[in-house]
Amino acid sequence: MPRSARSLVVLVGLLALAVAAPAQAQDKWPTKPVRVIIPFTAGGLADTIARVVMAGLSEKLKEQFYIENRPGAGGALGSMVVARAEPDGYTLIVSGVGSHIMTPLTNPKAGYDPLKDFTHIAMLGGTADILAVHPSVNVKTVAEFIKLANSTPGGLTYASSGPGTLAQIGFEYFRLKHNINVRPIPYAGGGGALNDAIAGHVPAIFSFVGEQARAGKLRALAVSTPVRIGTAPDTPTFLELGYPELNLVPWFALSGPKNMSADIVRKLNAEVREVIKRPEVKARLDGLSIVTFDWDVPTVQRYFADELKRWGEVAKFVDEKTKP
Repeated sequence: MPRSARSLVVLVGLLALAVAAPAQAQDKWPTKPVRVIIPFTAGGLADTIARVVMAGLSEKLKEQFYIENRPGAGGALGSMVVARAEPDGYTLIVSGVGSHIMTPLTNPKAGYDPLKDFTHIAMLGGTADILAVHPSVNVKTVAEFIKLANSTPGGLTYASSGPGTLAQIGFEYFRLKHNINVRPIPYAGGGGALNDAIAGHVPAIFSFVGEQARAGKLRALAVSTPVRIGTAPDTPTFLELGYPELNLVPWFALSGPKNMSADIVRKLNAEVREVIKRPEVKARLDGLSIVTFDWDVPTVQRYFADELKRWGEVAKFVDEKTKP
């Protein structure tokens, strides 16, 4: 064989190896522990859901999916870490409506684009925000709550997890649409809001309060999910009651940096969906009033875009209506 022909054969072989190497590496992924950043404090809903699902992934994929909490700035601090990470599948984030929809919408200095700077992989689950009152408040329905608010001088107050959060913007939208005489008492997170509502310092709350309502510490009036939740089957949805403004789900997903391998993304999506269908995992999530979503990658990515559009319009409406 002439030297030029031999050189061409060698070159073709080297090119084939170069193309095959990344594909083989992706087939074997993961080959080391995977860091999963939660941009919120430990012990919260995102943290709880993530630990349940990541334990399942660790077992299935034979590598540790370990949690790293990076709270701050409405989820922006942890989100920025992942936005700047290598897209090799070893740095992921528990994204959500707070960190990847509300924070970028309400904070122009968040520092990242929730669609362009991330690869959205799989839905983990979501839950219901619940309008609830302290047991001393003499109302049992949303209609009675509205009537009491509008007949009370100065109106009623409700505990909110803070300005710019899904719960406060959603409830303010509901208030403005129906001209209800209520106003928020914003807290720096859901914990303080919940404690003061249970203590009766604030008559009402709109937040994730399923366990407290079930225990009788608060009286649930309506839930924000499209269907009733298992831990409060007798509590109607806002949708049932004719208030589509409060058809909302505080949700969490698994995402990574932009430009992740499509093979890794598809693999992760399939593995997450399999884990959340396991009977023991489903039972644990059901007990937390978590609803899950068996969605493929394109559906997940469309949902992010749809939520950004929907809540962008709501936030603009609320801002215009509440300007001094």
